[in-house]
Amino acid sequence: MSKHTKITNQHGSIHAIVIIVLSLCLVVTIGWIFWQNFLQPKEKTGGDGPSPQIAKTATPTSTSVPSPSAQPVDNATYISMSDWGVRFQLTSSLSSTTVHYQQETDPVSDGTTQVLYNFDTDRLASACRPYSGYVVSLIRYKKPLSDGLGTSSPLNNSSPINGYYYYSSYPSTGPSCLDNPDKAALLDSLKSLEAIPN
Repeated sequence: MSKHTKITNQHGSIHAIVIIVLSLCLVVTIGWIFWQNFLQPKEKTGGDGPSPQIAKTATPTSTSVPSPSAQPVDNATYISMSDWGVRFQLTSSLSSTTVHYQQETDPVSDGTTQVLYNFDTDRLASACRPYSGYVVSLIRYKKPLSDGLGTSSPLNNSSPINGYYYYSSYPSTGPSCLDNPDKAALLDSLKSLEAIPN
């Protein structure tokens, strides 16, 4: 066997090993994704019926502020924004999906910023791919809005809670998938907004 043949065989072996390792990584990755999406057991909680899953999500941006955790209260599921001192009860139609929310700071045209909470559900997210925006927002102001509400609706009968006026809002334009029952259920849930009891 010549020296040249040995070197060629060694290169062929290295290529085969690299291909096998890359193929194995690909199979493991695809298997993990499949397991996460289809086979992973869902957590179940006690109670009479299914309980909605509530997930905080935070986008790794400099303007994101971690959201406080949601708290179940008196056999009814509430989402609490403890930094604002308010909470709202989820409607029963949201019991079979996961509700996601995050706090966000957005620039406003006058050079200031506004802090808001954004909400969506797993059903909306999967129906609206690749749309990545949130579907419903909760916004608060020190003074009530008078004109130009657009798609914003006052909450708590336009009365302040903890010194702030609260509004629900949703995008005026976007994919047709945003006309989903979960959007209406989130807007209905926000109508129960109240101060967190002491």
